[in-house]
Amino acid sequence: MNCQQGGWIMLSDEAKTKEQLISELVELRQQVAGLEILETARKQMEEELLKHRDLLNETGKMAKVGGWEFDTETLKQTWTEEVYRIHELDMDYQPTVEKGISFYAPEAIPIISKAVQRVIDYGDSFDLELPFITAKGNRLWVHAIGKAHRKDGKTIRVGGTFQDITERKRAEEALQEAEERYHAIFEQAADSIVLVDVETGALVEFNDRAYQNLGYSRKEFQKFKIADFEAIDSAREVAKRIKKIIEQGSDVFDTQHRTKGGEIRDIQISARAIGIGGRDFVQAIWRDITERKRAKEALEESEERYSALLNLGGEVGEAIVMLQDTEQGDAIQTFVSNDWPHITGYSRKELLGMSFLDLLHPQHRQASLKRHKRKMSGEIIPGLFEMSIITKDGTEVPVEVTSAYTIYQGQRANVAFIRDITERKQAEEREKELQQQLSLSSRLASIGELAAGVAHEISNPLTGILGFSQRLMRKSTDEEVSQDLDRIHNEAQRVAKVVGNLLTFARRRETRKGYSDINDILQKALELRAYELETSNIEIVTSLAPSLPKTMADFHQIQEVFLNIILNAEQAMSEANAGGKLSVKTQPTGDYIRISFADDGPGIPAEQLDKIFDPFFTTRGEKGGTGLGLSLCHGIVAEHDGRIYAKSKPGKGATFFVELPLSPVGASFAGKY
Repeated sequence: MNCQQGGWIMLSDEAKTKEQLISELVELRQQVAGLEILETARKQMEEELLKHRDLLNETGKMAKVGGWEFDTETLKQTWTEEVYRIHELDMDYQPTVEKGISFYAPEAIPIISKAVQRVIDYGDSFDLELPFITAKGNRLWVHAIGKAHRKDGKTIRVGGTFQDITERKRAEEALQEAEERYHAIFEQAADSIVLVDVETGALVEFNDRAYQNLGYSRKEFQKFKIADFEAIDSAREVAKRIKKIIEQGSDVFDTQHRTKGGEIRDIQISARAIGIGGRDFVQAIWRDITERKRAKEALEESEERYSALLNLGGEVGEAIVMLQDTEQGDAIQTFVSNDWPHITGYSRKELLGMSFLDLLHPQHRQASLKRHKRKMSGEIIPGLFEMSIITKDGTEVPVEVTSAYTIYQGQRANVAFIRDITERKQAEEREKELQQQLSLSSRLASIGELAAGVAHEISNPLTGILGFSQRLMRKSTDEEVSQDLDRIHNEAQRVAKVVGNLLTFARRRETRKGYSDINDILQKALELRAYELETSNIEIVTSLAPSLPKTMADFHQIQEVFLNIILNAEQAMSEANAGGKLSVKTQPTGDYIRISFADDGPGIPAEQLDKIFDPFFTTRGEKGGTGLGLSLCHGIVAEHDGRIYAKSKPGKGATFFVELPLSPVGASFAGKY
């Protein structure tokens, strides 16, 4: 059977001659050899392509630029190593177009998707900078470039580059922020700022304040040269000054400018030389110091008058101190009024040149330094500030301070007005104590009313218990019953004593007063506790005022007050220190006799100090104590129109004070001494 294929007449093997078979065999061998040559060439091309790809990878790593491409028919995506690094992915990751797009930030995905689609559909290219999120969640900025490779009007491959530009973006943002900040400072500065071309003298750049302060418009100001502003210097003098700035690098000097309206203003100029593009420029900051100079002149003219006012001595009770900074930043005292040596204990010579902070209590130094720095910058800080100073002898003195910023001898100064408020603080403390005592008295009065009612209700049945138990005791012949009745009678008497204490506390019991010697009452109270105090290893130190005037008092009640206070001190010192010292003192104080009991026990916590006279309040807890002792003392002293109070610091013992008023006879008698 004959058939034609590829231009050849194909015959069956049976129909072919030997010559034809040999010819075909030769032809086949030639075709195989050609194919082998083509295969070898293909392998060589693949090897060259791999070398080229490796070279691209290495080049991309060095330039930190990745390459990518994908085949639009097979959809196979290929990345260089740098692209994997930017994505923070392992090299075994199989990329696709959709996966690659998904790494862009949500707001960037529509943009890159549309760009890639246009490249595929129309052969466009794209060059985009977009936000990007890596596989590890890090947010970057990337620069993506894509270009189509087309054949027969169709895109067969898309390729491009991929680069991490995060650092560049941050640098651009930082630069933009710096430029905006500089522009804000430049335009919002309180002083005039100008940039002068040294060669021409023209104003190259200036802020709004420069022309506004002199009364010109921006258009008018642009026409001027630097010499046009000097009111007293000639153009030659201005040129010499600019030359000096160029040679020295900077200069600060005072001059005068004339405003558009003809007014002469004093100006301080701070200038420095700068080079831009190979040309010399001078940047100058103009500060109007007209008012400052006038104030300085006025201050100098009236300095003698102010000095006389400031040094009145102790008449006004307020010290005036001027502080100025040294190069090291120390706020030293450059002027002090007469009151300051009086308050601090230092001489004027010692104070002048001394750092003000060295006089302050350590806990106030940091805050005071911050306020001083703010004042020295010209900031207005209203109000008074309380702080403490340490005098030369180590005494802490509370003071009240206010200050004001000024210029003295051409330098910034902080003038402090300082008042000693020791007496005011003492008065405030005294008022606080009185308020506490008033509050305590009010509470005790309310509780006293309740205690009186309770005692009254208990007294009637208690009287029956005492009477009938006594009668039964007389009638009983059974010893065991008699013992039980005796116990009932004794416990009822104990209750009766508590009721009596409650009545005393409630002031419902008659007080029998007579002219009494307080020293005598105190000595007898100490004698009653002498043995216990000695066995408890407690030393008694007495300082009793001689010839102490007598006063009206109930001997037994006042003795009970003293015994209660002594017993409390004894228990506190014995439990804390197994002994101690109790100092007892009497002294006349105005219209009162003051009796004090100072122990060196553990002291009383501050939170308990205003509760110790409350009924049923005790610090002894499970160690015993009804909590009525001190409240009973308070009631007795109040009944005598006196007062009782305590002062204490934890760890430094406690002192109880009893103040009893002098009777009219005793007061007149005391006046003779």
